[in-house]
Amino acid sequence: MTGGANDSCIAYERIADLTAAMLEAARAAQWDRLLQLEDECREVFSGLTTVLDSPSSAPGAQRRKAALIQQVLADDAEIRKLVEPWVAELGQWLGVNTRNHRLRDTYSAGG
Repeated sequence: MTGGANDSCIAYERIADLTAAMLEAARAAQWDRLLQLEDECREVFSGLTTVLDSPSSAPGAQRRKAALIQQVLADDAEIRKLVEPWVAELGQWLGVNTRNHRLRDTYSAGG
């Protein structure tokens, strides 16, 4: 991505689209899809560091970027609310599974 403020605005648009899709995936409990979209979003976001962002960009571009960033942050907050219970459940399941393995290993080794 090179081309200055216009490219960065396009990147922000893409990130906003991806976070909106991530929110839809989280609402539908499509965790694999969510992770795939997160990877895509990370890739686009990492490209922002290579885009030159001029303060003298076209009128309204900075306001548009600010609005996109606000939307991304709102979507991210909602995604976190939806993902946290799943992560907690997964952690609990992994903890139970680990304890079960330890018990089985302990009692099978002694028997």
